[in-house]
Amino acid sequence: IGLCTLVLVTGAKESSRFNNAMTVLNLSILGFVIISGIGTNTIDSENLTPFIPHGIQGVSQGAGFVFFAFIGFDMVACLSEEVINPEKNMPRGIVGSLIISTAIYVSVSLAVIGMAPVALLGGDVPITNALLANACCTHEQQ
Repeated sequence: IGLCTLVLVTGAKESSRFNNAMTVLNLSILGFVIISGIGTNTIDSENLTPFIPHGIQGVSQGAGFVFFAFIGFDMVACLSEEVINPEKNMPRGIVGSLIISTAIYVSVSLAVIGMAPVALLGGDVPITNALLANACCTHEQQ
């Protein structure tokens, strides 16, 4: 909380730089996960069966998580007063960011599920578990 307060107190320009740096860090980590899953030739299509292992309850929980992840797009609408020609550029920005975010979510999901079966992923840290399972399988093959 203190660090966030310090960043906000330093000014809008510094806060914007910090926010941009955190965004780059997050996208880099997600890119690493995608490349680790897709680029290692360890994607196992058997991990996609059954396609909905936790039934409709699991789908509903996943939809809830994704819904709250997409809530941040209201920030784009709040910034519309600073956009040149907002009637034209705002819809493009919102739809474009939704498409990019959805592509990242789907890519990470497929990479993680391809690296490890659902039983190994667990509920708390599935990306970490998938990377560990992938590292163990890669190490055993060598």
